[in-house]
Amino acid sequence: MRQNRLQSENQALADERKQEIDKLTQNLKQERNASEDARLKLTQKLNKTELLIQRTNSLESGVIELKNDLKQSDDIKNQTGKELAVVEAKFQAEKEKSGGLEDQLNQKETDFAQEKVSFTDLLKTKAVQSFEGVLRSLRRVYDGVAKWHVRGTAVAP
Repeated sequence: MRQNRLQSENQALADERKQEIDKLTQNLKQERNASEDARLKLTQKLNKTELLIQRTNSLESGVIELKNDLKQSDDIKNQTGKELAVVEAKFQAEKEKSGGLEDQLNQKETDFAQEKVSFTDLLKTKAVQSFEGVLRSLRRVYDGVAKWHVRGTAVAP
């Protein structure tokens, strides 16, 4: 009996130990599964993080390129602005020059019109004087002819 009892106690202890081992094995499997799940999730997150880092680097490169393009555009804009200012200054100078030439042309036209009027008046005056001179000459000739007619003799004027 004692032996049965010892055997029974040993069996009970063995069963208890086996249950503890089974429980510990089950707990280890659960922890291993949880650890494996955590490792998989961590790997997925690391992969996602790596993709995000690559995308961020790509975006940063794009931003750098855009900044360079913007700087180049600003440089071109500034250069174009300077060239436009030069062209505007030249245009203004030409406009002022042509305005001055236009004023000179208007003055010349006015002077020409005045000279034309003066010359026309002078020509008219000379024509009238010349005509009056011709009339005087004709009158003298006529008077001479009339005297000649009256006397009946030819008298040269």
